[in-house]
Amino acid sequence: MRNRLSIFSSRILGSALIWTVLAIAWVEWRAGDALPFRYANHEVDQLLYLVDRAQGPGGDTLFLGDSVGRQVARAIARQEPSLFVPLASNGGIETIGQYFMLKRYLARHPAPRRVILMMLNPMEGMLDGKYTENYFQRGFLHGREIAEAACSRRSLSFALVMAGYKFSPVFRHRLGLQDSIPWLETPSPWSGLFEETGAPPQAVETPEHGLLDIGASWLKKFRKAPQISAIYFDRMAALLEERGIELLFLAPPLPASSIENGPGGAFGRQLAQVEARQARYRLLRVHAPFQIYPSDWFGDGIHLKEERLSDVARDYAAILQSMGAGKSMP
Repeated sequence: MRNRLSIFSSRILGSALIWTVLAIAWVEWRAGDALPFRYANHEVDQLLYLVDRAQGPGGDTLFLGDSVGRQVARAIARQEPSLFVPLASNGGIETIGQYFMLKRYLARHPAPRRVILMMLNPMEGMLDGKYTENYFQRGFLHGREIAEAACSRRSLSFALVMAGYKFSPVFRHRLGLQDSIPWLETPSPWSGLFEETGAPPQAVETPEHGLLDIGASWLKKFRKAPQISAIYFDRMAALLEERGIELLFLAPPLPASSIENGPGGAFGRQLAQVEARQARYRLLRVHAPFQIYPSDWFGDGIHLKEERLSDVARDYAAILQSMGAGKSMP
């Protein structure tokens, strides 16, 4: 028979555990209200916060895209701020992230007349890049988004990481919290890793999450499915076709030295796939080929230098005007 001290100790420990769990739950609940916008880590966090709360202006044209698309969109918007709703963010979310961003917007705003999409990699992407976790898994946390992404990746660990971010706002916004503490070493805002300091490179690496990835790696050996990005490009085009909304794809600007813009290059092959889909989707229109500029206009071979953006924006404004979706710039 247990003595009174043993019974008392077990009750104290049990009560302490319950109160600890309740305290953690209360902290996370409060953090879910207080942290999202103040400690947004990057532009994807900021856009999702605004779209989910139906903040910002609506419009008859949306502009989706990666970081190059964001550069061009922001440069055009300096001259014509009401021309479109700027929702371009980062290539780390891939085409599936662009689709989810569009779905969130359509759920909270009147339907636009058209959607503009500018991406370097619209048809290639398997949610296994070095920046996938920081840009995609931390942000797209609606239940359906987690389920779709996990099924597309065929990975339990992928879903568990997203679930961890969903149910722990403190974990989700830890990079912003760390950055707010003076003299504390701050991880890279792009990868979430401490060793990264410069701009995000284009190379793809896969983050590790332990033994759960073994099963996913085994499945990949037998997976013959198309690229996740290609699947979600078709879903985006079909969704907009169903709703009578135009989809305008703009080939992004590239340096003259790039070998990827040719028919055999990675970007050229993808552009050809997008062009071919015009036969399938009546409301899809593609501007091709790529806009080519001197190599010294680009700071890293992909992103434009700030002083060259106005010239490039003027060209793309003219392209949009020719497609019935813009105005001429001075």
